Amino acid sequence: MTNAHPPITPFRKYTPEVMDVLCKLVAENAMSLDKIVQLDPRLPSSQTIRAWLKDHEEFRQAYDIAKECQMDILADEIIEIADHGSDEARDKLKIQTRQWLMSRLNRRLYGERAVIEHEAGVNLAELLQSRLAKIKTIEGESTLMPQICTENAIDVDPLP
Repeated sequence: MTNAHPPITPFRKYTPEVMDVLCKLVAENAMSLDKIVQLDPRLPSSQTIRAWLKDHEEFRQAYDIAKECQMDILADEIIEIADHGSDEARDKLKIQTRQWLMSRLNRRLYGERAVIEHEAGVNLAELLQSRLAKIKTIEGESTLMPQICTENAIDVDPLP
């Protein structure tokens, strides 16, 4: 009696099943896409997956969520390397590489914050007060305008 396994059928086209399989692998492994597709022989090449990501919005959204989960794994690895590393120079390189990757893949959470300082020779309180005064003047003129128009109006006979 032989233990015959069913043949492995590779994914030839995009399906929700492919999305689920790939996103699960991405979310659970801190590896490149090229390495991840090697974990499941049914998966197509990374080039095919990248093309599917461009063509399928729901796939791109699920993949983005999976990549966020992957960033958590990388953050955990950074802590592990920092706490238990033995080769200081190599460990520093590993940490910096992961930090760089995380900052590029998820700028919102892991990117550097830019601090922008601006000095202007303008007193904002004075500027605001002058603008409010100008608005009040304009509003005052607009309330006088209908009175001026009616005082100077000329009676015109309606057309036949």
